[in-house]
Amino acid sequence: MKTRSALVLATMVAAPLAQSAPGDDWPGRLGPTADGRSGATGVFAGRPAITLKKEWGQRFDAGRAGVSIANGRAVTLVGQEDRDFAIAWDAATGRELWKVELGPTHPDQFGGPVSTPALDGTRVFVLGSSCVVRALEAATGRELWALDLKARFQAQPRQGCQSSPIVHQGRVVVQTAAVAPEQPRVVAIDPATGEPSWQTKFAERAPYSSPLAATLAGVPQLLVHHAIAGPPPLGGLTALDPGTGAVLWSQTPAATKAFSFESPLVLGNDRVAVLTWNDFAAQQVKKDGASWRMDELWRSADLTASIAPPVLHEGHLYGFGGDDLACVEAATGKVAWKKRLYGGSVILVDGHLVVLSQASGEVRVVEATPAAYREKAMLPVLARGARSDAPPSFADGRIFVRSDEEVVALSIGR
Repeated sequence: MKTRSALVLATMVAAPLAQSAPGDDWPGRLGPTADGRSGATGVFAGRPAITLKKEWGQRFDAGRAGVSIANGRAVTLVGQEDRDFAIAWDAATGRELWKVELGPTHPDQFGGPVSTPALDGTRVFVLGSSCVVRALEAATGRELWALDLKARFQAQPRQGCQSSPIVHQGRVVVQTAAVAPEQPRVVAIDPATGEPSWQTKFAERAPYSSPLAATLAGVPQLLVHHAIAGPPPLGGLTALDPGTGAVLWSQTPAATKAFSFESPLVLGNDRVAVLTWNDFAAQQVKKDGASWRMDELWRSADLTASIAPPVLHEGHLYGFGGDDLACVEAATGKVAWKKRLYGGSVILVDGHLVVLSQASGEVRVVEATPAAYREKAMLPVLARGARSDAPPSFADGRIFVRSDEEVVALSIGR
């Protein structure tokens, strides 16, 4: 019988999990460094041939959340019968370990829940589309605590809560999707109790993006892609002190003509990018005493916000701008090459791009080089026509991809 509360619907069985080393984990949205890059080596480089093989797959009704992997568990959010669920599988076999109901899917959340879980080893932190943050025991799915962002902070997102929580400096940080300016935009939660450690108010809205930890001008900070009300809404950055939540600085580039739901991207050397639906803007962040500013370095429509940001590798950015996968020089914005693949998302593994098509269900492995587009492998994996609105994940030698209908794990051979 289906229950309306957050219950564990299936518990872990006795068979042991396949274990992965911590360095191989993908513990949250966009991986261990939250920029789409894996630290794994010896995966693709030096192989004369690369093959991809489907190891297992699991189906469901809906969902656009990414897959997070740690300690041999693959965890994501899915939709079934207009309800949100957190679900965990054995990453090696696809065996279901547990499944927890999170509440009703927000009525305007097309395609199911979006927020990607954050894992800290013993706990899983999830945000359903109905705006309740929960901590679950990683081994069993047992609920440890819940914080209702609607009841506590008057969250009112039109499309349901979508921000992915992050674990940073011993706290769970999430954007609240609050609308009223007197309500906090970002909250840091004690992971043991579920109580806020700090909460921060600022004028701009930040409903759907996810916070990013960074160090700029030698100062640790949390970056939030904010939106200034339009029309049209304009995107910029607000930086917070990660220890207290105090606003360090806030800037909206003068040339910005749009905003997006995408997190900022750190480019190194105190540079950061703001991604909008229209373009990609590289900014130099500078601190002069107590004052901060962003100076625009270049702006290009060859990279735009879509499913995930571009990835940075050896001075070049690789990502989508509309239908084209592009390689762009990070220092100048100059395009090295383009390949028409009709939209998708990219992560970086061992000097290679793992590219997931948004609509065709194809996974590609492409060498990350500015010399030319060099495809090393391609495999149709997901049902054609289903939408893949989450980027791939990589952990323990496997690629994990999903659409709004299924999750698939791929092994890599030669």
